[in-house]
Amino acid sequence: MAIALVYLVSHLVMDTFTGGTVLFYPLSTHTVCYWVQILVHTPTNTVYPSVEDCSHPGVPQVAEVYPWLSGTDAATLAFVLPAGLAMAAWHAWRLWGPGRRSTRSDDAP
Repeated sequence: MAIALVYLVSHLVMDTFTGGTVLFYPLSTHTVCYWVQILVHTPTNTVYPSVEDCSHPGVPQVAEVYPWLSGTDAATLAFVLPAGLAMAAWHAWRLWGPGRRSTRSDDAP
């Protein structure tokens, strides 16, 4: 479950900084996006961080490589697929997790 949660959260954060993500997709179509640059001047070892907001209304544009996948479909998949994987992992853990007896016939007394 922890791996699924880390996977989901890390991809939301990465997508926010690489083109945008719709955090509350079924309720809102506002894309949250930030451009971040960290410039380092090596002779003086000075760091210059730069953060710019690029959020906009609407869903992010989907690559033209997938003409059959609309922006709405991509956002739906981005929500449904990790949620389904998390539910499957939870179900598997509950079925075969620690403290569960094996159902194999050779374990019978």
